[in-house]
Order: sequence, then C-alpha cells, then structure tokens
Amino acid sequence: MKQFQYDDSLFPMRGFFSGAAVFFGGLMTLVGYLASNVFCLFDLFETGPGGQYIPSPFQMWFTSPEAMWCVYVGCSVVMMAGMLMVASQPWSQSCGVVYIMCPIVAATYLIFTPLRGMRSPLLADAYRAIGAAMASAGGFSLWQAYVGVPTPVHQMLASIFLQVGIVAVILGSLSIRRGPRETDAEVMPALAS
Repeated sequence: MKQFQYDDSLFPMRGFFSGAAVFFGGLMTLVGYLASNVFCLFDLFETGPGGQYIPSPFQMWFTSPEAMWCVYVGCSVVMMAGMLMVASQPWSQSCGVVYIMCPIVAATYLIFTPLRGMRSPLLADAYRAIGAAMASAGGFSLWQAYVGVPTPVHQMLASIFLQVGIVAVILGSLSIRRGPRETDAEVMPALAS
C-alpha cells in the first residue's frame, strides 16, 4: 500500500516523538529568538523599545561586546536548531496548540511546508538561493550596524533575515539529498509485480 503512504517530512518521527520534536523545537525557537534578537541585540547596540535602553539579564554576566557576540551566536544556533526541528516534522493535530500559541513556530512551519511537500530539486535550489541572499543581506546589515554605518534596516530584522536564511539553506540542502518523490506511475508497476 505504498501509494497511500504520504510522508511529507524531511526526517519524520512517529507518534509521540514527532510531537516532542515540535514542542521542544518550538521552545528552542522561542527562547533562542528572545535571547538573541531581543536581549543580546538590545545590549550590543544599546537600543530598546521607544529608543529607551533597558539592560538585559545577560548584562550581569557578559560585560564585554565580544562575550555578548558569543552569547548572540549561541542563542542564534539554538533558535536555528529549533526551527530545523519544527520544519522537519509533518503536520500533527496534537501540535496545533504549539502552532497557535507561538506564531514564530507557525510561521516556520508554513514557510517550509512547500519544501517538505514537493521535494523538487528546482524548489530546493530556490530555497537555497533565497536563503543565501537573505543570510548575506542580514549578515551585511548587522556588520554595517556593528561598525557604525547607519542602515535602513533595524538590527533585529537583519538578525532574523540572517537566521531564517541559514535555515532555508540547510533545509534546501537536506531536501536535495533526500531526492525526488516517487510518482504513482513508478509505484504502481512495482506493486503489481
């Protein structure tokens, strides 16, 4: 009954483990997003809501800019790992509450749904090209802000571009490695024999 088995994920887990991957991936995405894009960037560029600088909890332990950049990179890696966990799992009704309660996780799932469902080399190349463009634009904008050049893009948006772009490149590369989906025309003769 291979023609009725639909697997739309990159690295699926079954039952409880798929839900756990989405839950912990969502938690990692949320914590990584808040830590890297809110706390670290506000400390690094001394900005805040309404232009008012409010030090983050990280400021007590990490006082130098070099240490804060290391914390930013670590928190970004946690966020990107969580996004990869969420984006690699198929739709599950039990995970609907995670998607509803955390819009970042829902957006991650929706952005990468075509890549999971189609497995087309052209689509994977498009995700990799767009992801590389987003990552380079975000990284360049962060670099300009770091050296003091005024940029039209806020540092938080540049950071999000960098992180989502890297995830798109990784998922596009994983999708190409998995190969194209077997069509029904290829499956039916195999079942008949």
